[in-house]
Amino acid sequence: MKIENKLGKIRLFIDGFNQTKLLNRFLKDKIAFFDVDKIDSSHMLIWVYKKDSTKVFDILQELCYNSRIVTIDWWKGLQQWGLKRIGALVGAIVFVTVLILSNNFVWRVNILGLETVPLNTVQNILQDKGIRPGVWASSIDRDDIKQQILQLDNVVDASIFVVGTTLNVTVFENFEIIPPDPEHNTSIYSNYDGIITRVVVTEGTATVKPGDIVVKGAELVSPYIYNTNGEILATVKPQARVYGTVSFSDSRFFTETQIEMVRTGNQKMFNDLNIFGWQLSRKFNPYSFFETQTNTSYLFGNSLLPIKVDNITYFELERQEKKVDINEHRDMLVQQMLRDLQLKAGSSNFKQQVDLRQVSGGYRVDLFVSVELLLS
Repeated sequence: MKIENKLGKIRLFIDGFNQTKLLNRFLKDKIAFFDVDKIDSSHMLIWVYKKDSTKVFDILQELCYNSRIVTIDWWKGLQQWGLKRIGALVGAIVFVTVLILSNNFVWRVNILGLETVPLNTVQNILQDKGIRPGVWASSIDRDDIKQQILQLDNVVDASIFVVGTTLNVTVFENFEIIPPDPEHNTSIYSNYDGIITRVVVTEGTATVKPGDIVVKGAELVSPYIYNTNGEILATVKPQARVYGTVSFSDSRFFTETQIEMVRTGNQKMFNDLNIFGWQLSRKFNPYSFFETQTNTSYLFGNSLLPIKVDNITYFELERQEKKVDINEHRDMLVQQMLRDLQLKAGSSNFKQQVDLRQVSGGYRVDLFVSVELLLS
């Protein structure tokens, strides 16, 4: 989405679920908003009038949403854009050998998982998207390629990611899965999408081998024992351990700036009188944003007449924008995603690939991990 400079308005990045609830609250409080850009189920970008900003931030704080003001310095960005390409030109002339071996380029494309879809059909899609040996890795729009592949007949999913200098394109095709009959010995089915690595069968007949690509629900081991002619000799209860490499992915979005609340130096004191648990003084909020420090004392000690006095100091706070270190913030988000994926996969023995790209309004971190799991 194109970033615009809008006079009298500010653009916010909002982090939190139930976006419809928040927008309805804005409508209820007669707060105008424009150009809502929903990034995913918990992140969106939105324009509001600057004059409504105090009321907007109060609502966000009340409903426990995190938010940041998105700011764009076009001149600085233009300078960085020019400097990066000048450096690349000089580097190409002086260090051509290093660039050829660099992970910034894709020199190989692997297309996996094809059964009924012709190989040249997927190759034509990649060529139309500019995928060729030597293409700049960060220029590859994986989401766009995936959407094109999903439009092919008999394709239910696709995975596109870069590892080193190789672009891996895995296509998952649709096939009919016969549901198991609970009254008889049934097959063993896969619990994940993945690539078979090891098959250990003690009863039954394996229907997959290392290197095969399977989807969740695919048959791994059959309950039938066959002779050399393919005829069924016996039916058994299959017992096996089938392992495979399973891939997981996650993404996070962040901006170059974040809002911090800092003290302005202004403060006010307030005494709160409390007798037998009854508050006799009326509390007040002297500032729009503040934090407090409370010192409690008893007039007659903590005796039979507990008259408590709370001496409350209110410190005024103001919002200040702070520029984040992009690499440090990326590493922090990667650690968060790894913890989530460890819980999801039940394992921490990951091989991982991290991709950081600049997108509209900020940066997007993509994490791709693979791990060997028991599929059966």
